[in-house]
Amino acid sequence: MQYKRWIYAFFVIVSSCAPLKKATQYYDTGDYRPTIKECKRLVKEDSSRADAYYLMGRAYQQIGVLDSARWALHQAWQKSPSDTTFRQALATVITTIADSGKKQANERQAIQDYTRALEIDSTTVPAYLGLAGLYQDMGWHDRAQETFQSGLQVATDKEPFSVAISALDSLEQASKELTQKGAALIPDKKFDLAITLLEQALELKPDNEDAKYHFHMAMGRKLSKTRNDSQLWDAIEHFGLAAALRPNLGAPHYFMGLAYHKKNKKEYDNALSELDKAVSIQPQGPYAEQAAETAKEIRRRRKLLKEFWGHE
Repeated sequence: MQYKRWIYAFFVIVSSCAPLKKATQYYDTGDYRPTIKECKRLVKEDSSRADAYYLMGRAYQQIGVLDSARWALHQAWQKSPSDTTFRQALATVITTIADSGKKQANERQAIQDYTRALEIDSTTVPAYLGLAGLYQDMGWHDRAQETFQSGLQVATDKEPFSVAISALDSLEQASKELTQKGAALIPDKKFDLAITLLEQALELKPDNEDAKYHFHMAMGRKLSKTRNDSQLWDAIEHFGLAAALRPNLGAPHYFMGLAYHKKNKKEYDNALSELDKAVSIQPQGPYAEQAAETAKEIRRRRKLLKEFWGHE
């Protein structure tokens, strides 16, 4: 339907433009390469011919040369920026290019192209669907939800957007419930079951930051039960990731400090640094008092050893 509207609008534009008649006849009979050749001749004679650039772009699009179609349609739009037909045609061909990039797993370029299409024409419904679907495939459900919501506002057929939004809502709720169950097991040190539930939560919604945080805390606390240096380093890494996700919480720093101290009781700086952070970041937090006491004991031990040996 949109294609027919473009063609109708185009014929209105060119009906009084005799020089474009030959190119139009070629196009109507499916002779797209002669169409392109004739349009190139016209724009060579008069580079302001937006109509010739438009028809050239449509012909390139028909033979699948999308980059050239994009260039020609962009020329048409630049020369007549108020023309809705040119703008919509350009946005649509960019969306088609984005769809191709998506199929070829070139996600970054596809996102840029979908976004550009929507910047040019915010009513390009296929671009909303393509971009939101790509975000969902990449595990960025929040971005997908936001994009589906934006598309819903402009779409005539709202059902695809409503169905997608409802499906994401269901996944989010299920992921949230699993996260709550998993997080509740961590204080009881039921780390294996907690990890299993949190992994399930992340399968449903990979960008669930609460699930990520509790997963890293559960993994870190499980691994820090060992005295194996490699596993303790892994525990420290998990606590660091948890701290990055929740920079306002002291717990990751407290347990990271304990892991550093357990790994090497004669290496004080990293342990003390993390324990001090646990207190300064969240002075009234659940681990602040324990962190302060542990740091005090480590400093006492360091002082005694220094006095006895003359060094730390």
